[in-house]
Amino acid sequence: MTQKTQTKPRKPIYRQGIIVAVALMILTLIEYYAALYTNSAILLFLLAIFKGALVLNYFMHITSLWSSKEEH
Repeated sequence: MTQKTQTKPRKPIYRQGIIVAVALMILTLIEYYAALYTNSAILLFLLAIFKGALVLNYFMHITSLWSSKEEH
């Protein structure tokens, strides 16, 4: 007997990665123009925090640290 392992479909995973990459690109462009045309360090700091949260959540999987599943 062989066991079939179920895997997640790849299309939604790739789509989520593309969405995160586009969101980071848009935030970087906003950050660039905010630095050029405004003198607001608070705005730049908030944009950096939001970009960092995206990276931590998607690329570093920080939310899986507190999940009850023991998957690696």
